Amino acid sequence: MISIGHTTIVRELETLLRASEVPQSFLFDGPRHVGKRTVALWFAQGLMGEGPKGMPQADLFILEPEQARGTKKKREQLIQVESIREAQKFLALSPVGGRRRVLIIDGAEKLGMGAANALLKLLEEPPEKSCILLLTAEPGLLLPTIQSRVVSFHFRPVPGEVIRQSIPEAELLPQFFTDLGLPGLVRTALTDEQHFLYQKEVLRQLFQLSKLSWRERLMLAEELAQDERAAREFLEIWCTGLVFQVRQKTGSLARHYIFLEQLLKTLKSLSRGEGAARPLLEKLFFSL
Repeated sequence: MISIGHTTIVRELETLLRASEVPQSFLFDGPRHVGKRTVALWFAQGLMGEGPKGMPQADLFILEPEQARGTKKKREQLIQVESIREAQKFLALSPVGGRRRVLIIDGAEKLGMGAANALLKLLEEPPEKSCILLLTAEPGLLLPTIQSRVVSFHFRPVPGEVIRQSIPEAELLPQFFTDLGLPGLVRTALTDEQHFLYQKEVLRQLFQLSKLSWRERLMLAEELAQDERAAREFLEIWCTGLVFQVRQKTGSLARHYIFLEQLLKTLKSLSRGEGAARPLLEKLFFSL
């Protein structure tokens, strides 16, 4: 596993892997790019065992939201009940060669109501020799009944100095980029320069939103609305950065808290498909 930070969580999971009995459902929550999926894949491998030669992931099923593309815009679809039923059939089969079958739902906040209810039943009566890992950046969107049936691990942003020590090349990036505490974001920035430059420009506008004209805010909302998944990702990174600023006590704390509340409401609406992206983003951008 190439995980940066989260040593306490990894240590606790290692203890579980050595135990005679392991819980059958887990929730990993934390910001996007923080390392949840990396740890989940490592933990899943430990739960499954080596498996048959040439088929190391034969007992692993990964479920995540699909992208629906319109004429110009991309929108992330909710996970439907049919997908949960398919995963349930997979888990009901005997492991191909390992100890368990594992289901990872990455983006669990995108479960439709039917899918959420089907998952709840699966959590209540999981098949023998199976384990379910839920990953989400927005745990508040999960049904309370689902949250009550899982063992939860909260992934916090990784200290910037830890990222810079683990990824020496990160010194080439602006320090604030590493101080966001998102190792996955740093790795992407170092491997895809063009995408990094685009991310850097969008984040610059977001963190300097109060200095943008109304026209510039409208243009930014229009651009981000073209890809709702990317819009949510930028807002989540922005939210992480604002929380970092609050902890550093820079700027007006009361103003930060009020705007953070509005930002979280917008993220929730985008995640649940409650309204079109552009007016939601415009309302948010004009509230600062």
